[in-house]
Amino acid sequence: MRQNIFTLTQDFLKSKQSCNHALKHLKKGTEIAILLEGRMPCALFFEENSVKFEKRPARSPDLTFFVYPEAVRRLSQLEGDNMTELGIEITREMALGTIELKVNGPISHLLTKGYYKILIEAGPDFLNYLKDMGVESWGRISELMHAENKDK
Repeated sequence: MRQNIFTLTQDFLKSKQSCNHALKHLKKGTEIAILLEGRMPCALFFEENSVKFEKRPARSPDLTFFVYPEAVRRLSQLEGDNMTELGIEITREMALGTIELKVNGPISHLLTKGYYKILIEAGPDFLNYLKDMGVESWGRISELMHAENKDK
């Protein structure tokens, strides 16, 4: 039986220590919007030392991820559980178009609300992977995010 996309996503986010480790860097009260299958609004945040994923619109999200079922299925099958691997696989899904990203607020929030720390914590192998993909500076990340947002 095919597992419900919300449940599959929730199980993935809550079971991977790498997700917990990444999201703990977010400033208290920060929520990320995830739109599953283009129609199901969900909120992702870190509270009480654990990942929370709820089927409701996120409150004042800085980021919105548009996530399609094939991405969740592939990510759920990852055997490893580290931030480097997770970051690389999410980036690959973005290149495939099964995960899309929209920045809702000022880019400065990426620096002040903990997102920057997540990228740093993913480590040099992840940052080198981004460099190999043509993302060589924080300015380039900002440019790419602004370009993505023009299409949304």
